[in-house]
Amino acid sequence: MEEGFSDLDLSLVTGETLPEAAAFGARIPAGALNLTGRLVLRASAEAENSTLAEIARLMEAGAQSKSRYVRLADRHHPHSGGLTFLGWWLVGGAGRAQRPAARGGGA
Repeated sequence: MEEGFSDLDLSLVTGETLPEAAAFGARIPAGALNLTGRLVLRASAEAENSTLAEIARLMEAGAQSKSRYVRLADRHHPHSGGLTFLGWWLVGGAGRAQRPAARGGGA
């Protein structure tokens, strides 16, 4: 920052919800929101090399990879239907499904 003073919202970059004061000489990452003052800034990195671009790259890489637990669930998913049916059958679900419902009333 070359000139000015302001409170900045850095929540996009750091996750911190409280504003942070910034004054002359401060390094302000791309993605910071100016809340209160007038600032004169000088860019020190190209857009592809900015903090915001690095966060976007990390998010994209994370979305493309699956966790160990998701891979395990995907591997065993085809068997889950058969196991559910078998469990239902063993606890007597088949016999209950064939019995007619009891009718109320009648004298």
